[in-house]
Amino acid sequence: MPTVPTGTAPLLAVGALIFAGTLLPYWLFAYAQAWVAPDLAGAFLNIEPVIGFGIGVAAFGDPFGPLQITGVLAVALGLILTALPQPPNPIPTPAKPPLHPTAIPEHPHQPSARQPTPTPTPTR
Repeated sequence: MPTVPTGTAPLLAVGALIFAGTLLPYWLFAYAQAWVAPDLAGAFLNIEPVIGFGIGVAAFGDPFGPLQITGVLAVALGLILTALPQPPNPIPTPAKPPLHPTAIPEHPHQPSARQPTPTPTPTR
């Protein structure tokens, strides 16, 4: 059986991993989605492996060579291409009629579920 660590240092390390490694990044990503387009926010999720790789190199001495540099450059190029403004679409898309909140699609073979709107009675 593995031994259970004793002391406050291991508990603080687990708490820091839970907060800084999971809760904080997910909260920041959800917060940023309110200010950034979803496709751009989703593209920035791809930077997570690059950050993990950088921490591995700096903290643990993981290998850093041409293959790793190529991977980092590929992710960076993808982020740059995603952040560039999109050219206009040359194929026109048909305009869709706006949906009105009271527009309820009805089945042709079923009676209407809508109640008739009462007409106001004139006041004298």
